[in-house]
Amino acid sequence: MERFKRYRRLFSYLNPYPCEMIYAYGSTLIATLLSLIVPQILKNAVDEGLAGGEARALFISGAIILGIAVVRSLFGFVQRYYGEWLSFRVAYDLRNEFYDKVQRLPFVFHDRSQTGDLMSRATGDITETERFVGIGMIDLISTVLLLVGIIVAMLRESLSLSLLTLLPMAVLVWATVRFGNVVRPMFTAIQEQMGVLSTVMQESMTGIRVVKAFARQPYELAKFDRENDEWFARRYKVINVWANNWPFFTFLIAISVFLLLFYGGPQAIAGQVTV
Repeated sequence: MERFKRYRRLFSYLNPYPCEMIYAYGSTLIATLLSLIVPQILKNAVDEGLAGGEARALFISGAIILGIAVVRSLFGFVQRYYGEWLSFRVAYDLRNEFYDKVQRLPFVFHDRSQTGDLMSRATGDITETERFVGIGMIDLISTVLLLVGIIVAMLRESLSLSLLTLLPMAVLVWATVRFGNVVRPMFTAIQEQMGVLSTVMQESMTGIRVVKAFARQPYELAKFDRENDEWFARRYKVINVWANNWPFFTFLIAISVFLLLFYGGPQAIAGQVTV
């Protein structure tokens, strides 16, 4: 529940821009629907054009697909443009609010906090946030809509074949959720270490005259290397988890395709389902 409260608070930064949200999400919906229409046109082209020997049906289908591609490109441009606009506008508002908040905090907060850590939050953390709340969320919605549309189209063609093909997808959803729960705290640890690394850099650069005056360059370099190595170790751990899970995701998709061809191929040859 606490996580949803954070998401709701984050998305509240989109409220001042209703027109841009309508443009971005509306174009996403239209572009996704157009993408779902193309397979149906290809189906009719194969059934009527190739199987029925109607060359005219192939030309008509090709022209329709070309027209859809042009229209979808226009809506894709609107989607990407306003998605990026929302991303950077939210980042702009977040940084202003962050800076204003820092200015109003009591002296005891600044006495405990490190400048480098605050700088890391104002740059790295907000950058990751803007990707999610802007174009990241738009891409996620587009993917979910496309997935739902494909599943509905599959179920309309053949219920039994669709359920069989979707079995590996259920495992994929479980594996993806599990993967997200594993890497989420790891990415949090990476961001925290980046704050430590920024603090070390800020302290070294601020006191560079003192460092050079007392010939403390080797010590400062060793301190920075130690924190940088820790950052790399945490990032490397995420890379290992990613590398260990991604082949499994690909394997599940391959199993789904195999089941579709193995069981759906004979049905298509027998004329029980259409291509």
